Amino acid sequence: MFAISIRYLLGRAVATHPSSYDKAEWPPHPDRLFMALVATWGETGRAPAKESALRWLESQPPPSLYTSLDDKAIRRDVTTVFVPVNDNTMPKLKDEPSDDQISEGLALLPGSRGKQARFFPAVRPMDDVTKFIWHADLPEDHLAALAALCRDVVRLGHSSSLVQCWLEGIDEVPSPDQHRRLLSPAPNALGGDRLRVPHDGRLDELERLFASNLRPTVARWMHYEEVTKVSPDEVARTIFSEHLVVLRQVGGRRFGLEATAQVANALRDTLMALCPMQPAPEWLSGHRAQGLPSEQPHLAFLPLANVGNKNADGRLLGFALALPNSLASTSALREILYDPLGEPKTIRLVFGNLGEMHLEVANAAASQITLQSQTWTRPSRRWATVTPIAFDRHPKGRDPWAEIEAAIILGCERVGLKDLVHSVAVTPVSPFLGAPTNRGFPNLQRKSGGNIHHSHAVITFKEPVTGPLMIGAGRFRGYGFCRPLKKEDWA
Repeated sequence: MFAISIRYLLGRAVATHPSSYDKAEWPPHPDRLFMALVATWGETGRAPAKESALRWLESQPPPSLYTSLDDKAIRRDVTTVFVPVNDNTMPKLKDEPSDDQISEGLALLPGSRGKQARFFPAVRPMDDVTKFIWHADLPEDHLAALAALCRDVVRLGHSSSLVQCWLEGIDEVPSPDQHRRLLSPAPNALGGDRLRVPHDGRLDELERLFASNLRPTVARWMHYEEVTKVSPDEVARTIFSEHLVVLRQVGGRRFGLEATAQVANALRDTLMALCPMQPAPEWLSGHRAQGLPSEQPHLAFLPLANVGNKNADGRLLGFALALPNSLASTSALREILYDPLGEPKTIRLVFGNLGEMHLEVANAAASQITLQSQTWTRPSRRWATVTPIAFDRHPKGRDPWAEIEAAIILGCERVGLKDLVHSVAVTPVSPFLGAPTNRGFPNLQRKSGGNIHHSHAVITFKEPVTGPLMIGAGRFRGYGFCRPLKKEDWA
């Protein structure tokens, strides 16, 4: 294995994320590093040996990244800056210049030059070194050329984003710690980080664009997943994958957390209608043939709301799709969420007179905390509900609170957490600021008629549990959705 390491000499990374001019790119994408190497090759004489090394590098599988944690990186507030545009060409004047030529000439004067809006998003990572790790042996005949290219790289991103770059051999992949995380390519993943990566023919493509005086096009996208430090056998997990597919709202009407069931039903119906397999498979619809309820885990729809912070208002920022660990293939869901080029599609949810809601897959690297999987799945002993738990049956015994606690414990067992519950505290309010109380949520309805009662709760386990954690009768429709609880989360 070998790695190309970069150090931000000024302690900041100034680079624009390809999805938006006002967002900073972090971590740096592998294709950005490749473009920097290509630019260095072009500026240092276009040596054939270096070109050969670049062609070999673009043909390799995408590298892993060892980089600073997103939540440890300080993102600079982005303001709009108006800068003068480039000089116009001097018009060719005739003996008698026309009015248009006179206007063009006056536009060259300093007082008449136009200004264009520019953005300079930046990130100040806690660790100023990022490693790009290739799981391949670097051929001896490319070693010197690639090392020379790395030494000559002076910037990554904007011209003010100065870096030191070097090539190094490594014996093993470094482990994530409290300041750094490890991202590995995951071609079959649906969520997580999406980074641009070099590919066969990328050098020729960049050469053609440069010769035509055009900016580089966006390279191929690749999904990356975070490698956790704790092995799967060391932490209890639910029957759902911790890698949530996060959909962020990009347009349409805004809804509050109390509309969870309505939005979840609309999202499920829309995905079923868009599914290339008809009728929709059981893992998506939640039903077997003849409309019978599925006996297997299936897709769950989870509300991601602005809760648990001082500015919390309970507004839905998006939804997450929780995939059961038993799901063998996600190809159908990939066709629903992405176009053939790998770009996210916009999913339109229609609510009749209430308007529409537009969703698309979020890029974890450029998302708010609420829209990051680890916010809802990180290991914790204590979890609390953001939406209330819907009970399978109405308590009728002499001790209804004991029945409710028993129902919650049974709900934990149904999602794979048998004999792990230490205690249950039933409460009419959520500990998370911004989440509505019990009465703020409409009751789910039984097929036979009648309301399904619900309640908030705080659940303490005997050992750390990795989410997502959904409990109760409405767990596939966003009810009973829990979040790891910290001391500072108590309102």
